[in-house]
Amino acid sequence: HDVNDLEVMKRVKYPVAPADAHPEILKIARFVTRAMGGEGVIKEISEKVIVP
Repeated sequence: HDVNDLEVMKRVKYPVAPADAHPEILKIARFVTRAMGGEGVIKEISEKVIVP
């Protein structure tokens, strides 16, 4: 699944994950979307994180 993103997410300042991400990813995410992957995640990130 998305565990291969774990090392990269540890290096960025603001790791973001979709609601259905792997539990290890969710542990380090600073923002978890309400949307699941493929269901509007990018839109939610842009509305909540990029354009506050």
